[in-house]
Amino acid sequence: MESGSLQGLIALQKLGELGTFRRAAQALGVSPSAMSQAIKQLESRLGVQLVSRTTRSTKLTAAGERFVGQITPALSDISFAMDEVRQTNLAPRGILRLNLSRISFPMLMRPLLREFLDTYPSLQLELHFDDTLQDIVRGGFDAGIRPGELTARDMVAIRMTASHRYVITGSPAYLERNPPPMIPSDLKDHECVLFRYASGTVYNRWELEAAGQVQTVPVRGQLILNDPYLMIEAAKQGIGLIHVPEAAISQNLRTGQLQLVLEEFALHSPGFFLYYPRRKQMSVNLRVFVDYLRRHQIDV
Repeated sequence: MESGSLQGLIALQKLGELGTFRRAAQALGVSPSAMSQAIKQLESRLGVQLVSRTTRSTKLTAAGERFVGQITPALSDISFAMDEVRQTNLAPRGILRLNLSRISFPMLMRPLLREFLDTYPSLQLELHFDDTLQDIVRGGFDAGIRPGELTARDMVAIRMTASHRYVITGSPAYLERNPPPMIPSDLKDHECVLFRYASGTVYNRWELEAAGQVQTVPVRGQLILNDPYLMIEAAKQGIGLIHVPEAAISQNLRTGQLQLVLEEFALHSPGFFLYYPRRKQMSVNLRVFVDYLRRHQIDV
């Protein structure tokens, strides 16, 4: 494509967006006459009138409107790519804001923090812990970290961990006092520590998996908490069974503080992902973090 054609495409798209040569030219930082000339040259190359010009108004013709609709996505991609390339020469500085669930921190961020902050001393990292599915764009966050099944489809998602299981576990003391459940329906006879989401909903219907099919099992319990790591502490004290990512209790399983039950019914999860808006320009701060993650993918 000739440079003149690209200038004409950009001028036409901006005219269609803003409606007048004056406003479009101002947005592009050129004179109205230069912009009009670029569009005329484009019309000449295509042999089609794209703009209807009168002494009172200027507007796109029907062909011009269709053409602008077709070229706008491609021009957006070009602009997006150029902005990203410009940022490659910038040094990371300022703040990087991440929104993540509480349970993901010890598994994912704690092992990375010290080296990442030492590598980028001019960067300030803010971690906002949130167990809702907050809109990260509206909240002003650069990215979020959530399990893959909770990541919105219109986001770019980058794997942080391998897939893992959601398991049911209890302390040896609890399981000595209470016969371990052998099938999911046995959970009705057990004390379970329940989780309350920030939305107010209590997670009292646990999801299990059998032969690739997910089943929901109602559970009960005297204790309700809104922090998954307090739930783990409660389970270690023998208060009841809990349902959590296996990676969150791996150390407790190794030391024997907790034991798995109904292991054959563990629910499989795709793992944790970092996600960010697909059409939002990636800041240099987020880019260095993404590159860092790709070099240090955690296998939990």
